Amino acid sequence: MKRFSIKARVTAWFALAMFLVATCVFFVMTLHRSSQIKHNIERTLCTTVEEFAGFTVRNNGVTPPNDKTGQKAKGASDNERPEMPMGKQPPRQGGPKTYMGGVHIAVYNENGEEQTGRIPFELSSIDFVDGKIRVLSVSGVKYLNFDRKILLNDNRVLWVKGVSDLSNAQNAVNSTMASDYLLICVLIAIAAVGGYFIVGSALMPITKMRKTAQAIADSNDLSRRINLGEGKDEVYQLASVFDEMLGKIQHAFESEKQFTSDASHELRTPVAVILSECEYAEECAKTEEEFRESLSVVKRQGNKMAKLIKELLAISRMDKETFVPELEKMNLSELLETVCDEQTEIREKTITLTKEITPNIYALADSSLMMRLFINLISNAYQYGKENGHITVSLYEEKNGVVFKVADDGVGISTEDLPNIWERFYRGDKARTGTDGSMGLGLSMVKQITRLHNGTISVESTEGEGTVFTLILPKNKA
Repeated sequence: MKRFSIKARVTAWFALAMFLVATCVFFVMTLHRSSQIKHNIERTLCTTVEEFAGFTVRNNGVTPPNDKTGQKAKGASDNERPEMPMGKQPPRQGGPKTYMGGVHIAVYNENGEEQTGRIPFELSSIDFVDGKIRVLSVSGVKYLNFDRKILLNDNRVLWVKGVSDLSNAQNAVNSTMASDYLLICVLIAIAAVGGYFIVGSALMPITKMRKTAQAIADSNDLSRRINLGEGKDEVYQLASVFDEMLGKIQHAFESEKQFTSDASHELRTPVAVILSECEYAEECAKTEEEFRESLSVVKRQGNKMAKLIKELLAISRMDKETFVPELEKMNLSELLETVCDEQTEIREKTITLTKEITPNIYALADSSLMMRLFINLISNAYQYGKENGHITVSLYEEKNGVVFKVADDGVGISTEDLPNIWERFYRGDKARTGTDGSMGLGLSMVKQITRLHNGTISVESTEGEGTVFTLILPKNKA
């Protein structure tokens, strides 16, 4: 079955299911129809025999002429017209009073001698059973038999026998069965063909998805999309998710590619400087002072490489889904006071830092990660702030959570650069390129730390006027 397409398999199972259901329904309806026809024949048989018996009793045994002889019944005058049951016509003189409503009628005396009427001769010798419907089979033909015993006023006993042939009814049922079954087969065939094309139409988007995936695999072009358009069914939703997934994969792939390129570039410069200084010290340095100067340059570049590697490892560790921060209830106010004091001491620029920190603000946080976040944002404000400028650090509580802000009046960020500042190694124009060893990883790390604490980070900036970073952390949970 796996050798066939999904379209063929779905159509085959659909047709098979329809066939089985239709067959079951068909046979149930046929049995019901046969039962209903038999019930109608039995009812007609009983009604006819009972009416005929009542007619005979009311007329004290007077019966229509015997169809075999055409003789008048005993006791009947020429002008006498026996009373017939309502709805029945009296028999014509010498006429066939042996068949009424599909029922063969005959009257017998108590010795079993036929008085009038006629039934199939094969059943003429059948014994009598009062008030019971019997199914009799003679030469492969089935009959329904119903007898009624009647007692006349002169104590004579007569038997009225009624017989109905079931073969005609069964033949009609069989004929109807054949035509109905043929009709069912035709309808199933039409439904199967229609279902085949409907399934094929429904699976066309999947074929397009397969071709797109194959094209991507062959060309490594992640910019391709399925582009099925808008639709409400599951296949269109799957295609939309597939396009969204491709977009994320493309973005991740390009980000990693850019990250690798930037990391290589950042490492290439200090490595080149180290090799150059080593070569100078080996070939040109003559005095201890020259050796010390070369070693100082090598140490400085080595520290830069170590810092870069440390930050890359930290970001890589936070990127993993399995990384879980060590959350604890901590005093953010005290931690931020300490960071502000340290940053003020190590900075060389003449910039005034103003603290607007509400005391004793607590939140669930990882202390080491939050310290790194505070340091990165405040050092970023110092780095891009103007000489004799101002920085304002705020921490307070509001309804949405704990709010931390860093505002400076520095060079600002251009509108074009603003959406990209969270990317690794990204730097805007040269005015924002610092001279204190920044490698463009600080804001990327800030974003990751915010994500790990279920917070939000935003930035507002006007080029040439300053920048404001706003962090909101939940109060009770992260």
